[in-house]
Amino acid sequence: MIVWLGRDDQHSGTAMRLMADISLIKGQILREVHGPFPEITLWADLHKKYQDYLQRLLNNRHSVENFLRRPYWTRLWIVQEFVLAQDLLLVCGPHAIRPTALDSLISVSYLPRWFQRPSFITIPESVLGLVYTKRERRPVLRSRCLNYI
Repeated sequence: MIVWLGRDDQHSGTAMRLMADISLIKGQILREVHGPFPEITLWADLHKKYQDYLQRLLNNRHSVENFLRRPYWTRLWIVQEFVLAQDLLLVCGPHAIRPTALDSLISVSYLPRWFQRPSFITIPESVLGLVYTKRERRPVLRSRCLNYI
């Protein structure tokens, strides 16, 4: 399913590129992790190997926050559209991301809480609710449920 988030604006392109990048970076780091605390390894590697990306994210956090405050994220029917779709593509102007990019952004922005520090990106509750609900409904869970029927 393709979800149209609206036209490209001064923030959306930057925000979507940063979210797509963090999804790729997180995937690369976690493929290499073999310890019991992948979040700590992710945070450490972001500071060591991907310092330039982390700095870009910090410098452009307002673009990401503005993007996440678009009206789309607060519309009621979006819950069904976002959560139940098995294959979802979020499109804004010429840019597109998968919901996993949002999930990765949330993971990375909340990592400082592990170290008793505030998150460095403010993510609206409406977006958090959508991503957490989608996370709970992943296809693996659906297939497990079907095995019991």
